[in-house]
Parts: sequence; C-alpha cells; structure tokens
Amino acid sequence: MILAFGLFVACIIGFFLVRFILSFLQEKDLLQRSLDYRLLSVTLYDAPDAEVKRDWKQEVAVSEQLFGVLANFKAPVVLEIAVPNVGEEIHFYFAAQASELDGLYQQVQSFWPHAEIEKCDDYNIFHPQGGSLVGYLKQDKENVLPIKTYDRMEEDALLPILSVFSSLAKEGDGMSFQVVFKKAHPSTIKSLKRILEELQKGGSLKEAAEKAGGGSVTKELGKSFGSALKVMTEQKKEDETSKPERKESDSDLIELVNRKISKPLLEVNVRLVVSSETEVRAQTIMDQLSATFPQFFEPRGNALEMQKMGGKKEQQGFYDFSFRYFRRAHMLLFNTQELSSLVHVPTKPILDMPKIKKRKARSAPPPLNLPLEGIELGESLFRGDKKVVRMMEADRFRHLYVIGQTGTGKSTFLKALARQDVLNGEGLAIIDPHGDFAEDMLGYIPEKRWDDVVYFNPADTKYPIAFNMLEYDRSIPEQRTSIVNELLEIIGKIYNLAETGGPIFEQYFKNALFLLLNDPIISPTIMDVPRVFSDPEFRRQLLERSPDPLVVHFWKKEAEKAGGEMSLSNVTPYVASKLNPFIANDYIKPIVGQEKSSFDLKDIINNRKIFIANLSKGLLGETNAFFLGMMLSGKIFMHAMGRANLPEAERKPFYLYIDEFQNITTKTITQIFSEARK
Repeated sequence: MILAFGLFVACIIGFFLVRFILSFLQEKDLLQRSLDYRLLSVTLYDAPDAEVKRDWKQEVAVSEQLFGVLANFKAPVVLEIAVPNVGEEIHFYFAAQASELDGLYQQVQSFWPHAEIEKCDDYNIFHPQGGSLVGYLKQDKENVLPIKTYDRMEEDALLPILSVFSSLAKEGDGMSFQVVFKKAHPSTIKSLKRILEELQKGGSLKEAAEKAGGGSVTKELGKSFGSALKVMTEQKKEDETSKPERKESDSDLIELVNRKISKPLLEVNVRLVVSSETEVRAQTIMDQLSATFPQFFEPRGNALEMQKMGGKKEQQGFYDFSFRYFRRAHMLLFNTQELSSLVHVPTKPILDMPKIKKRKARSAPPPLNLPLEGIELGESLFRGDKKVVRMMEADRFRHLYVIGQTGTGKSTFLKALARQDVLNGEGLAIIDPHGDFAEDMLGYIPEKRWDDVVYFNPADTKYPIAFNMLEYDRSIPEQRTSIVNELLEIIGKIYNLAETGGPIFEQYFKNALFLLLNDPIISPTIMDVPRVFSDPEFRRQLLERSPDPLVVHFWKKEAEKAGGEMSLSNVTPYVASKLNPFIANDYIKPIVGQEKSSFDLKDIINNRKIFIANLSKGLLGETNAFFLGMMLSGKIFMHAMGRANLPEAERKPFYLYIDEFQNITTKTITQIFSEARK
C-alpha cells in the first residue's frame, strides 16, 4: 500500500517535472525565434489624386488579401506603426523570421509595386528617463463574434488612431502599435463550423456548443454564444422561451458567425506601447489612443477595448513587445477582414495626413545597359536588387547638372565624384562659394598627389595668392578678346548692366581693356583700368605704344573730344564705381593687383593637377566670392578653348566642379557646354 502510494506521488512529481521542462524548452525556443525577427520599412508612393483609381475601401481590401497570404508563414508575422522617441515621422514596418524575410519582401512588393521596402535596424520608442506604459486590445464579449469591419464604415478607421500618432512631440514622445498574427489553429476553425451547422439545424446556442464537442476551444465558443444571446435578448427585450423569437435570434447569430468564418481566421495579439518624458504625459497619450477603439463596436457583435498592464504584467508586456512575442493569453480571434479594418498599409487618405513617411515619386528600375566602367554615381535599389550606376568618360564630356533643394545632398554628391577623380589620378578644379566642399576635399587627397594640389584661399591675407585676370599668352592674341568679353559679362551680371548700363559703358570699358592688353611693355592688371580714365599721362603712354589703330582712334578722336554724357569726365566715375568695390577690398586687392599669377591654370589643366578654390561667402562676402568665382571659371574656359590646337588624343580629361553654379557663371557657360569638351 505504501509502495503504491509512493509510486503515485512519484508519477505526479514526474508529470509536473516533465511539464515544467517542456514548458521551459518551449519558452526558450520561442525566445530564440523572437531574436531572429528582422524588420522591413515600407514607404508608399503618395500618388496625385488624378492617378488614384481605387477608393480607400478597395485599398484596405488589398491589405486584407496580403494578410491572408502572410498567415501561411510558419512563424507569426508582425505589422507595426511607430514613431521613434526622436523624430516625428510615422513609420510602417513589417517583421518576419530571417528565413522568411525574403518571402515577406516579395509579397508586400507584389501588392504595392511602387512601394520602397528596405531592411532596417530596429527602432527605439522609449524615453531614457521618462515614463512608459503598455497595454493590449481585448474583445468586449468573446472571440467568436465579429467587430465592425471596414465595409460597414464611412471612413478609414485607422485615421483617428494615426491622428494620435501625429500629435506626438518631435522629441520625448514615442509610440508603437504592434500587431502579431498567424493562422488560426485548425481545431478552432473546425469548432466554429460545427457550431454554425448546429445553429442552422435550429438548435439552441447551448445545444450547438455542446454538440460541437467538449474541447476547451468549444467551451469558449459556447460561452461566446451564451454571451451573445444574452446581449441580443436584452437589447430586443424578447422572451427566450418563445420559439419564433428564438429562431429570429438564431438567424442573427447565424449571420454573425457566417460573417466571421467566411474569411480566413487569424490568431492575433495587438499591443500598444507609449513612452514620454513623464508618466502623466504617457497616460494622456494612452487615453487618447484608447478613445479611438469604440468605432469598432458592432451592435449585434463585438467591440474592442484596451487593457492597460500594470505591476509584473507591465514588465511582461514590455518584454513581449520588444521580442515580438505571441502570447496566447492575449489572443484575439480575427478574420482577415477584421484585422485589415483595424490596421493596414496606408491608404490615400492616410498618405494625405501630415507626418506620414511617404515617397513623393515612383521608383523605377535602372536601364538594362548600365555601363560597367566609369565614375560611380551611386547605387540603384529597386525591389531589393542593388546595382552600381556609373557614368562613362564619354558621357561626362556632355556635362552633369545637379539639381535639388537645399540640404538634399548636392554638394555631398559632387564631393563623392571629385573624390573618385582624385583617387583615379584625374585633373580637376573645384570652385566652392561655401568653403566646406573645398576644405573636406583636402582631407581626401592621398599623399602621392600632394604636389599636384593648388589651394586658392583668398581669405588667407597673410599669404595672398596672385591671380591676374588680364594675364594671357601673348603667343595667342585671340585670348585678349576672350578676357575682355568675360570681364564685361562679369561686371554686367554683378551690376545688372542690361538695365543699368548701356552702349556707352560697354564701349568705354572694352576700349580701356584693349588699350591695356595691347601694350607690349607692361603686364596690366584690373587695377590699371580706372587709371586709363583718370590719368591722362598714363593713357597717353599707352596710346603711343598701341598697335591697334581702332583703339587709338577711339580714345583720340572720340573719347577725348566727346562732350555731354559721353565725356571722359562723366564716364570716369561711372566706370570706376563698378571696379572700386573690388580693387579697394582688403581681400581682393592683394590678389588681383599682382602682375604675375601664382599658379598657371593652363599647366593645371594639361597636366592633370588639382585646383581647389575656397571662396567662402561667410569670409569674403557674397559679391566678392562670386566675382572671383566668375573670373576663375572664365579663365578656365579660355584655357579649355586654347586646347583646340592640340590633337584630340593629347587632350587629357579635366573636370570642373562648381557649387552654386548659377551664381558663378556668365552667359559664356553656354559656350562651355558646347565647346569645353576640348
């Protein structure tokens, strides 16, 4: 007897021990699987109204179809709407096991071809020193009864929920709406169908539940029908013993259950997590979120309410959220239509909301004939397929114009191209009116190319680098015309001479420059231009040595004898006023006042050297920076045109990078586009 009792006790202990071990191993396996979840960020294209061909209900139906497909995955799939603790954009995420991530990617992409889907790191909604709350959704009655679905709604039910997200502060507030779902267990589906069959035979609710079977699932369903019957009889104030009225109630239940099982069934966990600077603020946000769920109330069916978790359960809730754990104790039984009514991929009304992360343009695949060589422009990522996009050297000779709003990365893009040219041993020039581009490039130059670098920094007044715009190769007299025309363009752009100048200024200015440039003795600078007008003796010496009879005729027969508005006394202050702001400037004067330039742009271009001009507007002033930039670009153009005499095979490529291109170029840029390939 004692032996038998001992064996009995041992069996009991063994049973619970085995159960504990199995439970521990199962929990460990679930934790391991939770750690294996990977995240996908989904960003939809916000199409113009004219391109939208479906209403919001049809768009939600697409998510419903997707959920039906994803339910067949081996592990639960996760859909999350979140705003991180820092930032205000509302993000949509999907998560799946690493082994099923590619399948998830392909399924989402197939339903939304123009969506941008990216693998991403996990986000953080928690305030490091604030308060956080967690809760989960539960059904007011029982899982067997459906909630109100989108086909019975006037507007997208996700809009009020997202309105709470959009009210979060940019910093300090974070929130996540997490949905974990998987296909319902076959026994659950089977029990529902058997109860529906019994109801259709005219049996009572309790009888239908009893005949369906005695399993735990069926017992829950029996409770569901009992609760549903009680609610409907209270609403209608009917006598449950009356046979005709009972059949009417049964028909209502039949319709409800039929609606439930007409779509694929899912087991679902819905969690809501809020974090803020204070717990009071977090509670306010949670209350606002909780107030959005009564819209799912179905008068003859079910309703949703939020259950806040506290104490030890709160820690469990944060644990489950962080590891995307499916907890059966918090399970909702939804069909795909119910789930898509609660949460779905953004519809057009949602994309029209503020703070929703969205794309403003459609994505497109790269061309099939992408070059395999040349400078790297970037990477094309289309539907998970990453390809390097390059530009061949022959295409670069047709020039590249980078357009974009402030802060979109234009300078960063140019910097990436210039860095490749430096590493590839190419010759290049950089004209930067900000200074950051120029300074950053100095750090990218390898030691073997240090001797190739010319760094032009006008703000360094201790060691000014000379740059004489009027300097030219006397063996190429045609360069004089290029210099004159370019200087006139520069002055014209700075002072808008198209409206404030006129033929008188142009005539005097051009002849003054030609008089200086034709002189065989002196090496003129831009500082000498006002002297031509104000110093008669200096002008006389130049005229005596000038080989150009047309220039001599202008000054002796026209300028010196003119009266009225065209007289020298009237024109002199007008011309001087255009140049004095530069030649009297502490930054510009020591640069443009020297006869011999400190660097040879022709040598830099022909021998593949590196020229970097740091024309920081913050130090030089905007007008001075643009003045020097235009002179440099004009000189580079002049030397580029001078390579026309070289055989094409001997013309080494040289690349010019100009930031704020529109402010530093003149009308001659059109000639550069067509001719500078030389």
